[in-house]
Amino acid sequence: MRKRAPDHVLFNVAKLREHLATFIRCTVTTNHFDKMLGDLMTELLADCKQPHADRFLLEDVYDVKPKKYVRGRLEVSGFGILVFLNGYSDCNTRGGGPVLVENREGIPYVVVWADVNEEEPTHVISLEGARESNRRNDDA
Repeated sequence: MRKRAPDHVLFNVAKLREHLATFIRCTVTTNHFDKMLGDLMTELLADCKQPHADRFLLEDVYDVKPKKYVRGRLEVSGFGILVFLNGYSDCNTRGGGPVLVENREGIPYVVVWADVNEEEPTHVISLEGARESNRRNDDA
């Protein structure tokens, strides 16, 4: 699995490559270059606000033969992080994300639809207890 880029550098790489190839292929006047660069920056900023998806492959944690894998993807947006897993879904959509990480008043929550027949989430887990500031100092 490849490493995920920090949020401030997430953008559509294909669009960036396309624009850079255009710059390289032609001789550009300064005014034309400035306009193209401005257009590119506008697109990149718009892409950062759009949901961003990363695909992944989960390898089985048990030593089974043959290896069993689960494919999935993450969709990151201002709304939250949805985890889609091939063959798994929530009640309301086919192929929907059965796991959501969201922000509730500054506290991350993990929301899980573990039963495809249940409309409401089966688990809502606050991560308040996982704050680093809650760590006990056992050295004392």
